[in-house]
Amino acid sequence: MITLQDCFSQVDARPDEILVVARHRRIPAILAVGQVEALLAQPWGGAAICQMILDEHTRAGAQGDVERAEALTVQYDEAHELYVGGSDRRRLPR
Repeated sequence: MITLQDCFSQVDARPDEILVVARHRRIPAILAVGQVEALLAQPWGGAAICQMILDEHTRAGAQGDVERAEALTVQYDEAHELYVGGSDRRRLPR
């Protein structure tokens, strides 16, 4: 039987990043695996994942979930180091 962990291992992202994408997009984690894979195929994919982590950090802070916000701060710092380069496509000049 294939487990969620098996699916996580098929993507070049950490499981906690996949779970943030799932929460951010309000989808099951198994669907987020495919979306993360597609994101990371784009030059701006790493930056998009970092932005989702930052968005979830903001949401956790607004909800008063200090523990989650602190964990997301650490996760953002790690992801920012992992996904160097690229830029969030929402910030590109048009």
